[in-house]
Amino acid sequence: MYFSMIILVSLLGVGFFMISKGGDILATEIERSLASLAVESTKVVQGRIEAQRKVLEMIALRNDIQDMDWDEQQPILNEQIEKTDFVSMGIIAPDNNIRFSNRIVTEADDAGYIGGAWDGQITVSDIWYSELSQRLALTYAAPIKDGEEVVGVLVADWPIYSLSEITNDIGFGESGYGYMINGEGTVVAYPELDRVFERWNPIIESEEDATQKSIAGLFRGILDQGSGVGKYTFEGKEMYAGYEPVHGTDWIMVITVAEEEMFAAIPELQNSIILIIAIILIIGIIITLLLGNSISRPIISIAGQSEQLAELDIRQDVQDKLLDRKDEIGVLANGLQNITVNLRDIINRVNISSLQVVSTSEELMASTQQSAAASE
Repeated sequence: MYFSMIILVSLLGVGFFMISKGGDILATEIERSLASLAVESTKVVQGRIEAQRKVLEMIALRNDIQDMDWDEQQPILNEQIEKTDFVSMGIIAPDNNIRFSNRIVTEADDAGYIGGAWDGQITVSDIWYSELSQRLALTYAAPIKDGEEVVGVLVADWPIYSLSEITNDIGFGESGYGYMINGEGTVVAYPELDRVFERWNPIIESEEDATQKSIAGLFRGILDQGSGVGKYTFEGKEMYAGYEPVHGTDWIMVITVAEEEMFAAIPELQNSIILIIAIILIIGIIITLLLGNSISRPIISIAGQSEQLAELDIRQDVQDKLLDRKDEIGVLANGLQNITVNLRDIINRVNISSLQVVSTSEELMASTQQSAAASE
């Protein structure tokens, strides 16, 4: 019982340690996985953005585009809209007018991405409301060159839902999903497109809606740190999020998963540990019983031998299997056997001496009788 209690206490201690530390280890590994997935997801987004840039660059390099003849450019733009993911295209002429493929002409604004294109770079705007496509969009701008001189700018609108389509393919587990925010904390890609169209920004909305303070805190941390892992509460659920900036933009990719799913393996882990503890305890008790019997039975046998010896019964020898043991029980058995043998030897000697006394007494008696007869 004592050994079984020691085994039980030891197993419970180890089990408690494994369960308590197992959750921490699992959380650490999942946080690391979230951060890694966010990093890999940014590469996917960067790849898609770069692919669109390459498409626009190839169009801008066409001779019939570089000639800056609108009558030639307009059907080409319509053709490319059919072949690509862009929803509208236009050409900015040196007079700062934009001619769109649907023949609408308007004056170009002084947006930074347009200035970058005039400087010879392929640029991408932030999300904005395109009057041309009547929707939120990203606008790509590529320089149209005549030799080394920039003679125009090719612009193309990429629908904002395309970003959400990219992030919708990214997730963690069953409840996890991905989304992106810009440098102001406004979502630019989200599974629920309404949040994108409404320019959802928890940092701003938390000023009037207390339920968004937790996610607003997360967004502030994302904007401050750029990359890492955070925890927040959203729509009544505890959530974990890993985030990483998308290089070349001011967007930040966020991968989030519910804490409930993260630790869904803990109950299974607890059950497994309890089962292992029970199995080891049963095996330990069996081994303890076998080991205890292997110790106690020889001792009981020797104790019985000792009781017989105490009653001066020296007729029985200690069992040979006990005498052959090389442990302490063997030493005890051999010592008891030696006592038994020595007592037998002493009794034999006393017996011999007694016989000698009897013989001498008989001889003395005979002599006495002879003396008495002689006296008579």
